Amino acid sequence: MPKAYLGITYWNNAEWSDPGDTLERSIHEIVFPGIPFQWEDYCREKGLDPVADFNSDAARKWKNAKCDVLALWSHAIRGRDVFVTRDTDFLAETKKRKLIALVGGHIETPESAVALLRKMTA
Repeated sequence: MPKAYLGITYWNNAEWSDPGDTLERSIHEIVFPGIPFQWEDYCREKGLDPVADFNSDAARKWKNAKCDVLALWSHAIRGRDVFVTRDTDFLAETKKRKLIALVGGHIETPESAVALLRKMTA
């Protein structure tokens, strides 16, 4: 389950987290360094109204980044080993190395995950 965010995650399928948790911000800064972490900061940068524009097309980029970060956060917080994705934001070699150093495990495409699984079970 991801970290709870009103308007982004499902109320009954998310968890409240420790306010001192810095993992989410660390992942965000690696994967999306050009997108502000906080919605209000993104709005200020883009000239958006934080309430009126939350469901606008202009909010899509920030929300997509938040959901991507929460996917890896959820994976890491549960101690999973292989994060499988086709998302190039995670697969860029410089970002991938930093993310693995931060959360451990592997970040793989579906194809490389299959190869890894075959190698591990051989």
